[in-house]
Amino acid sequence: MRSAGPGSNWLALLWVPAGVLAVSVHLQSVLGRQDSATTLLSPATWQHVVRALGGSLISPAGAAGEAALADVPFGPLLLVVGTCAVLALAVSAVLVRLRTGLAVPAALLPQSRNFCWWLLPGVWEVLQIVAFLIGWDSLTAFVQSTPPYVYAVMLGGWLAGSGVFPLSDFAHWQSEDVEAAGDSARVHDHRLWLVAGMALCWAVVFTAMNWQLYRSLRVPHGDSAMYEEHLWNFEHGKGFRSYLDQGLFLGEHIQVIHLGLIPLHLLWPSQLMMELCESVALALGAIPIMQMALRHAQDRRAAWLLGGAYLLWFGTHYLDIAIDLKTFRPIAFGAPLMLWWLDALEQAKWKRSLVLLLLVLACKEDYAIVTAPVGLWLAVEAWGNRDRSPEERRFRMAFGLAHAALLTLYLGLVVKVFIPWFRGWENVHYAAYFQALG
Repeated sequence: MRSAGPGSNWLALLWVPAGVLAVSVHLQSVLGRQDSATTLLSPATWQHVVRALGGSLISPAGAAGEAALADVPFGPLLLVVGTCAVLALAVSAVLVRLRTGLAVPAALLPQSRNFCWWLLPGVWEVLQIVAFLIGWDSLTAFVQSTPPYVYAVMLGGWLAGSGVFPLSDFAHWQSEDVEAAGDSARVHDHRLWLVAGMALCWAVVFTAMNWQLYRSLRVPHGDSAMYEEHLWNFEHGKGFRSYLDQGLFLGEHIQVIHLGLIPLHLLWPSQLMMELCESVALALGAIPIMQMALRHAQDRRAAWLLGGAYLLWFGTHYLDIAIDLKTFRPIAFGAPLMLWWLDALEQAKWKRSLVLLLLVLACKEDYAIVTAPVGLWLAVEAWGNRDRSPEERRFRMAFGLAHAALLTLYLGLVVKVFIPWFRGWENVHYAAYFQALG
């Protein structure tokens, strides 16, 4: 097999200008419309960016729902994107040189090839043009509403292949971690403190944002502040309710996990305490993620990275502060509790898993939907695993099938019996959301 010559290697540098051009064209289109630009930026920030690039607003938002339009010059935008690309290329090449010892010119080539990911926004722009030309309005709306996901995939693919965190190094990381018992313990403690520090920083930042939303009167009562009212009413003998509830809150959801905060609420009767507890609980979800990753990969650094990825994942952020600024919801406690539950199942800690499962279900009846299939997985995995003894296989199959059946039964009873009973035998309120489906 012939190896590529030097000339073809240097042709890889063409990926950089191609990627810069694709991103610039797409960004010009995105920033030209307020409805697409505000998927990435706030309206005020969008206007500041347009003016900073030398552009101007050419059409305000219409009363009939027309999006505001802006004229964004291509030259300054291309210059900004190109500068970012050159800096990113240089930094990644230097980091690879520090890790591998390669010369910077040699490290530049693989980094340049990785800029193929920057063509993705260009593909999205072509898709938008095609949808517009053929008059496919739903596809146009979809393309205009998805820039955050396009850039998330682009940046994720570019970082994954950049060589800054090379996958090929994982095998070396494992051998380095276990060279000696003393070094292993030292590295383990070092990285554990790193993740603990990340979790602490995450909890502090999100608690501060929650508290600032509360102090600026941005926290809604429904599905947020009402839960603190639940605790106050319960403590003062007024029932498990808020003024929004016609009867007891159990006529809305079987959701009682926040009653566990009553001891703290007696000491610090404040919505701020509840938001602090939620942020800390979500941050602690990084621990079971790390433990499961370490168990499967036998690699502490991979476990540390996955724990950090959990803290950086936008889904975790959304659980703490929803898009409509709901800053405390008991359902959020279910995510870290379910991670601890899965960790207990993997370790065959059956009693602990049952306790954790009850706590998960106390976060909301919806969790029965996502926990029941795990029981089926336990049964299927036990049936196909011939390495275990027949007794252990039979137990795991029975345990898993019982999980799936009982959780399905529980969900049916909640929706058809428990909640309607607390509502005077009316249907659950969220059944109205799906009337169009029959």
